[in-house]
Amino acid sequence: MVLGEEAKEVCEGLDPSGVERFIRNHMDELGALVLVGERMKPFMEKDITKIHHADDLRGGIEIAKIIDKGKDIILSCVKCFR
Repeated sequence: MVLGEEAKEVCEGLDPSGVERFIRNHMDELGALVLVGERMKPFMEKDITKIHHADDLRGGIEIAKIIDKGKDIILSCVKCFR
């Protein structure tokens, strides 16, 4: 899964406490998690073997593809300013 925000200036950015709650409640259901955005970086330490970080959506998708190796579905939930 790719989760986060491309920039903290995104209107109604992703609530970091909600991300922390998601990790606590659902990490065992995911093969891996790629967090996107500067404010998501601290959550990597929750499980350094399964949680990765990217600066932007494109980088997050690329990391997920490398981890996935074409075997699973990649879910993306990244708030972006467009």
